[in-house]
Amino acid sequence: MTTTTSNITLRKAALLAGIGYILMIGSPIAESIYHNLVDLNNANETVKNIAANTKLVRYGILLYLINFIGDILAAWALYILLKPANKNLSLLAAWLRIIYSVMSLVAVMNLLTVLQLTSHYNYLQALTSEQLKAQVMIALRSFRDDWSFSFIFFGIYLILLGYLAFISKYVSKIVGVCLMIAGAGWLTDSLQPLLFPDVNLSIGMITGFGELIFMFWLFIKGVRLKEQA
Repeated sequence: MTTTTSNITLRKAALLAGIGYILMIGSPIAESIYHNLVDLNNANETVKNIAANTKLVRYGILLYLINFIGDILAAWALYILLKPANKNLSLLAAWLRIIYSVMSLVAVMNLLTVLQLTSHYNYLQALTSEQLKAQVMIALRSFRDDWSFSFIFFGIYLILLGYLAFISKYVSKIVGVCLMIAGAGWLTDSLQPLLFPDVNLSIGMITGFGELIFMFWLFIKGVRLKEQA
């Protein structure tokens, strides 16, 4: 038996990746907060909701941040886990997930702008009520569109991750197929607004269950893996 060059065993890598996936629960919770407060078709109600719940918005931003920390942890751990299958492709996959995480973090920074615009700073008096609402909605729209765009890289990442799992000799091929399907779903959802803006399509949340299957595999089978020669 041999050990990984990083001195982290495949078992530990699987455990760390699983922990990373658990941290990603932050995003669904933050999304529920977002959808309860924001209506992109109603500026008056949205600004009113955010101004009355700034603490809740701050918690949401923190939850998004926790999610992206989990993404980075998973990117590193899964690179180690799938390196025996193909080192170069595993490294490429890790970088794709990091790119996605950075782009997503930049998108979330729009929410900091929203908080600033809905605070009681003196310089905001230079803006009319309508101008203020417009800037809040632009920032919210930018957050949503920027994050959606970042899923192009995430979709490609999952397809590549699934391929690595599929060709490896120690990860279930079913898991690999599920990850590739999940990636195709996110990629389709991300490209649809750019290529087919008149089509209302959202399948990523359905195909995304492939990642949930992978998370269970990490904790059930991954933590018992043997090192690969």
